[in-house]
Amino acid sequence: MTRGVLGRVGAITLLALAFSSLSSCAGGVGHAPMMGRGMMGGEGTASSSDTIAEAPTVEIAAVDFGFVPSRIEVNAGEPLNLRLTNRGKLFHDLTFEDLDVRLTADPGNTSSGGIADLAVGEYRFECSVSGHAAAGMVGLLVVNG
Repeated sequence: MTRGVLGRVGAITLLALAFSSLSSCAGGVGHAPMMGRGMMGGEGTASSSDTIAEAPTVEIAAVDFGFVPSRIEVNAGEPLNLRLTNRGKLFHDLTFEDLDVRLTADPGNTSSGGIADLAVGEYRFECSVSGHAAAGMVGLLVVNG
């Protein structure tokens, strides 16, 4: 009898741990700021140490449901730091799919990262949380030659 109860408790614990991992991957509380190959340092957690010394910083605020500013212009070939501040009430991220770059922030938090080199072009960014881009959380980074 004791073995059956312990077995069920262990199974419930494993399910709880699995669910916890899945919910944090879906943008839940405690989601770490992430960056891709476009950010300094490769893939991993973005922090102020991932910024580029002496590069200009572009401040971007995430609000429910938009970015301020939603259009950014920079020059090609120059390093750039991005600082995402979540001023909304929901978890948000700043994702550049074409650059494999993602910064995340829980409400009231900030994350930063640097992009070493950008080619001339236009790069769409969005909040990749389900439904947020469709609600208007999109923007454009214009890189001039």
